[in-house]
Amino acid sequence: MTDADSSNNERPGLRGAWQLVRNVIVTLSREDGRRGREAFGARALRTTIVSSFAGAFSGLIPAFVALGIAGVARGASPSLGPLAFTARLLDGAASYVWVLTSLVLVATAVSFGFIASRGAASFSADATATLRLAMMRHVIASSPRALDALTPHAPVPPRAVAEAAAKAPAKPRTPGTEIVKLAVLRDGQMASELIVATISNLPQTLFALVLLIVDVTATGSGLAAGLGIGVFLLSRIFASRASARVSAATVELNKSDALAFAQVGEKVSHLDDLRLAGARDAALGEVELALRETADKRQLVARAAAVSGQTASLVSTLAPLVVLLSLSATGRSVSPPEVARLLIALPLIIARMGAIDALRIAAIEKRPVLRSVQSILSLPVHPPPSGSPVGIDAVRSTEIVFDGVSFQPRGAEKPILDGIRFTIPAGSVVGLCGASGSGKSTLLRLLLRLDDPTAGRITVGGVDLSSIDPDALPSLFGALAQGGKLLPRSVEDNVLLGASAGDRSSRRTRATDALVTAQIPELGRDDGLDRQFTPAPANLSGGEQRRVLLARALAANARVLVLDEPEAGLPKATARDLFEAVLARREDRTAVIVTHAPGVLSSTFNVVFDGGKLVDSGTHDELLTRCELYRTITATQAPKVAP
Repeated sequence: MTDADSSNNERPGLRGAWQLVRNVIVTLSREDGRRGREAFGARALRTTIVSSFAGAFSGLIPAFVALGIAGVARGASPSLGPLAFTARLLDGAASYVWVLTSLVLVATAVSFGFIASRGAASFSADATATLRLAMMRHVIASSPRALDALTPHAPVPPRAVAEAAAKAPAKPRTPGTEIVKLAVLRDGQMASELIVATISNLPQTLFALVLLIVDVTATGSGLAAGLGIGVFLLSRIFASRASARVSAATVELNKSDALAFAQVGEKVSHLDDLRLAGARDAALGEVELALRETADKRQLVARAAAVSGQTASLVSTLAPLVVLLSLSATGRSVSPPEVARLLIALPLIIARMGAIDALRIAAIEKRPVLRSVQSILSLPVHPPPSGSPVGIDAVRSTEIVFDGVSFQPRGAEKPILDGIRFTIPAGSVVGLCGASGSGKSTLLRLLLRLDDPTAGRITVGGVDLSSIDPDALPSLFGALAQGGKLLPRSVEDNVLLGASAGDRSSRRTRATDALVTAQIPELGRDDGLDRQFTPAPANLSGGEQRRVLLARALAANARVLVLDEPEAGLPKATARDLFEAVLARREDRTAVIVTHAPGVLSSTFNVVFDGGKLVDSGTHDELLTRCELYRTITATQAPKVAP
């Protein structure tokens, strides 16, 4: 879903915010069900019940205090409202009994509040982990292209703001991967905390507010309650403007945070390049600029929030004055317990109303955060599932047919591949060659369903590739992709990534065999298998990393080998040995190999690409005879020396 789509589909204001909240709650419920944990709804219901009891008891705290004061102030004869029955039971008892009863009741109310808070904190922590996991599930199921298209989410800015932004100097684009990191770790936590706070605080606050109003009204002080509510509503006229400023400032802060996060990540991952280029100071200056801008935006948020907070403090300060005005207006005699009750109850009424309003404000102010979470949860699944996917058993042979395949990424002016049409017989070895950018690696991406054709189709064994269950593709294709990277873990774990579980001995044997075939036997020994790969600085050369990735493709024992330049970084003689070892291991499996050294690959036939089109195909000798481009490739694009 694009930003524009999100903006068009959302409702404005509070309704739009709660729509996003509801979507996140649905996700939390599904994720708990998938993990076999206690249902989110059941946990939410339990939290609501405990919070309701806590709210009910806290709403009676003024009456509890008044009960103790009534026992001390003998002869006051207070009207005790909801606690009239308790007062009758204590009638005639010693003062300390009244006070002790009051303290026990207050302690009970506080205990319920403590239990509710502790339960809500535990619920919030678990909900945060659940939401982050759900977000990561969508990230892992998506594609790099979809992640790269993400932008910091924010409502469409007012025209004046948009015009000012257009005149400002262009800022570096925040990579989608950095946005994902912030969204999962920061926004996921903020969104789950908002949801749990609503589930726990709203019933607690409502029960407390209702009982406070009933208690005050029952003692004949309804005017005081009415005046207090009126003062609060008046304060919201001023505070609402501050809340709008907080929301707008939060949007800008989120953008600055994402940019600063990206700047730090970029510099940390390119330390050697910065030193060699003498660009350390320039890099530090860019980071400082991003951090200073973030600090400025954070100050704007703090100032706007301070105005809203000071408004609430002013209302609480006015509570005693409201009590005096209401008592003066009624002209009736009021006992000390009733005065104490009003002085406690009225600020609590105002505070509870403020708490309800705070939830409303939080939902609006956190709307950019909720949209950020929603953008992750809306990432399209890739490869997209078909209506009725078939399993690997439906693929009877490994004959591969490219039937008029074209590919043009969104936003590209022309296709990368245009009308590719050829057949790879089952069990054959096919080399794909051509100049850089000719489309051969893109064709492998389409075969592996890292991308999908924009026209035409690919079939394997007569089965449309798009109808095969995506989860079955790793069993069909053993792949060495162009941009493959090792993970920061042991060599053995890298080679056997995704492999089925087994005993340690069989796993190590499997990894060793694959590494030997990949012409890197030294890593197949015990000390080599246990060696931990570190990406920065890398403790394996580029050629070694490439061959470990090749070993991973071989260890998969898939039905089709799909290899993108497995000989990269190797001298010609070593490349020939590598190809011979790989092809000897493949048995009768189909192999599709992108190579810059077709002359050293014992292929069934080779296919030549140029400018996204298939220009010729045939055996090595046939192409040398009739294809000028092929002769140029074999003469000038020999394997590069290993780094």
